[in-house]
Amino acid sequence: MTRLLLFLVLAGVCVGWAIWTYTRAELPVAGARALAALRATVLLLVLALLFDPSLPWGGAGTDGARWVLLDTSLSMDVTYGGVVPSEAARARADALRGEGWRVVPFGDGLAQDSAAPASRTALAEALARAAEGGAREVRVLSDLRFHDPVEVEAVLDQVPMSVAFERFGGAIRNAGVTRLDVPDVVRRDVPREASVELFAEAGAAGGAGAVDSLVVRIREEGRLVATRTVPAPAPGRRTSAAVTLPPPEAEGQLRYVAEVGIAGGDAGQGGEGGDAFAEDDVAVAYAGAGFDEDAVVLVSLAPDWEPRYLLPVLGQVTGLPTAGFLRVGPDAFLPMGRALERGTAVDSAAVREAASRAALLVLHGLEGSEEGWGRSLAGLAPRRLLWPRDRAGAQALGVEVAPPQGGEWYASSDVPPSPVAGTLAGLDFDALPPLGELFLVADWVGVAPPLQVRLGGSGRAEAAVILDRQGGARRVIPLTQGYWRWAAREGEPREAYRRLWAALAGWLLQDDAGLQVAEVRPEAPVVSRGEATRWRIPGEAEDSVRLELRDSTDAVVAEAVLPGGGTAVGPELGPGPYRWSATDLAGEAAGSGRLDVARTTDELLPPPIEPDAPEVTTRQAGFQGGGDLRTMVWPYALVILLLCLEWIGRRRVGLR
Repeated sequence: MTRLLLFLVLAGVCVGWAIWTYTRAELPVAGARALAALRATVLLLVLALLFDPSLPWGGAGTDGARWVLLDTSLSMDVTYGGVVPSEAARARADALRGEGWRVVPFGDGLAQDSAAPASRTALAEALARAAEGGAREVRVLSDLRFHDPVEVEAVLDQVPMSVAFERFGGAIRNAGVTRLDVPDVVRRDVPREASVELFAEAGAAGGAGAVDSLVVRIREEGRLVATRTVPAPAPGRRTSAAVTLPPPEAEGQLRYVAEVGIAGGDAGQGGEGGDAFAEDDVAVAYAGAGFDEDAVVLVSLAPDWEPRYLLPVLGQVTGLPTAGFLRVGPDAFLPMGRALERGTAVDSAAVREAASRAALLVLHGLEGSEEGWGRSLAGLAPRRLLWPRDRAGAQALGVEVAPPQGGEWYASSDVPPSPVAGTLAGLDFDALPPLGELFLVADWVGVAPPLQVRLGGSGRAEAAVILDRQGGARRVIPLTQGYWRWAAREGEPREAYRRLWAALAGWLLQDDAGLQVAEVRPEAPVVSRGEATRWRIPGEAEDSVRLELRDSTDAVVAEAVLPGGGTAVGPELGPGPYRWSATDLAGEAAGSGRLDVARTTDELLPPPIEPDAPEVTTRQAGFQGGGDLRTMVWPYALVILLLCLEWIGRRRVGLR
C-alpha cells in the first residue's frame, strides 16, 4: 500500500508540473492542453517503468514467466548408485518444457548454453537474469553444490519470484586436490618442499564409507618422487600438506603432477579407495631447476630499487627467461623472482654459473672497491649492461669519468642520433622525474649516446648512457642513477622506462643470430579449466607470430596468429597437456614449450545445501520491482513516440 500511495503522489506531481509548464511558464499558444497531456503521459510512463508494476496481461501471463534453471556443471556427471544426476535433471527439464516452462542452462554464473560442463556452480547471476527476464516462478534443477551461497541468499531476498529447488544426486565418497605449488630451486642438488591443497567428502553421514586419511603421490616428469598420507579435512573444508621432494634429476622447467586418493577402502567403487569422481584427483605444476640457458641474468652487488623494476621489464621486452641475484652478504646472494618467495641464498659459485650462461648479463652496482670476483663477471657474457656505482667502478670498466656531480638531472627532449633514436622519439621528456648524480664523460669515441640529461633542466647536455661495441661484444653503461623513479610512476614515465630499456636490450641482442627472434611464452604454464590461454609476445605490434598447439597424441588441436607488442589471448583448450610452438610470419622459430590446462576442479568441495527461498505470496502483489512492465518493448517505444510528437507540436506552434 505504501508503494502504491507513493506512486500516486509522484504521478500527481508529474501531471501538475506538466500542466503548470504549459499554462504559466510557456507562452500562451494554441494546443497547449494537448501538449501538456503529451508531456504528462510521458512522465507517467517513465514513472511506471521506475516502479515496474506487475500486469495481468502481456509478457507476465505467457510461458516466459516460468523458468527452469538447469545445472550443467561437472558435479552433475557423478554417478550415484547407477544414476547420473545430469541425465535425470535433463529428463525432468524436458518434461517441464512440455508443460510450457522455459529451460535455461546455467553453470559458472551465466545463464547460457555451453557444450562443455562448467567447472563451478554459481547460481546468483542466473537467478538475477531470470528476474530481469520477467520470470515469476523458477525451479532450480541441481545437486545444490553452490559456490556462491551467500550471493544466492541475497538475490532470493530481493527478487519477487517463487523459487523451488529440486535436488539430484547426494553426498559421495570423494577426495580432491585443488592446488599444487612447487618452488623453483637454483641448485639441482638441494631438495624442495611442495605444497598441496586437498579436500574430501565421506559420503552419507554415519555410513560405512568414512574418509579418515588421504594418500598424496607426486611425480616428476612421470617418475614417482614422493608419497605421503595426510588426515582428511571435514566436508566443505580444505587442508594444506607439505611434501618434501628429492633433488630433481634434470635442469630446466620440470612438470610435477600430484595425485590424491582415499587411503584404504574398496577401490572397486571408483578410483583409489572408492573415489567416485576422477576429475578432481590430479593437479599440475611447473617448477624450474638449475639455470636457464640464454637467459637475462641480473647480479646486483649493491642492491637498490633499480633491480626490482629493471629485471621484469627486460624479461617482458626480450621474451627471455630471467634470473636475478641480490648480494646480501660477503658470499650470499638472494634469488629474485619466483625463487625469492621460497628460496634461500646461494653462493658466488652459483651466481657465476648463471652469469656464464646468460644471453644478456646485467651487472649492477659495481664499485671500485669490489674484489676481483665481482669485476670478473663483467667479462663473462658478450652482451652486457654494466652499471657502475662510483668513479672507480666506471674506470674498472674502461670508461674515464670525472667525479660524480650531484643535483637533479632531467632527460633532454633533444634525442641525439643513435641506433635507438627511433624508439625514443615522441616521448614526453618533460613529464619524467629527475635522475640522480651523474658521471661526466668526455671525448667518448664509442657509439653516440642515446640519451642526454641537463642539470636542472637547462645548461649543457651530458651523456646519461653510453653504448660500446668492440668486435662481437656489446656493452651498455649507464652513467647516472635513479631510473627506477620513472618506473615507479604510472603513465608517460613508466612507458619511457620500458621503451628506453627495450631499445637498449634490442641493440645489445640484435646481432646475435640465435636471439634475433625474441621468445614467445605463455603467461602461466598451467591454465585453469575453462579459461583461454594468454601469451607474452615481445616486439612491436606488427611482429605477429603464428602459434600451433598439439595434444598428447601430437595432433594439432589449435592454431592462431597473435599480435606482438605485449600480451595476447590465445585459444581456449580442453583439460590436458599440450606442446606448443611459435614461428614468426617468415617461418623462423620464435619459441616452443609445454603447457597444461588444469583438469582439477573444486566442484565437489561445497556440500549440498538448499538455500532458504522466502515465500513470494507474503509480499505485496500490487507494485513489485522486477515485474513485467520493464521487460516489455511497447512502453519504451511509446515514450519515444510521445516525445517526438511533443517536439513536433512545440515547433509547429512556435515554441522551442
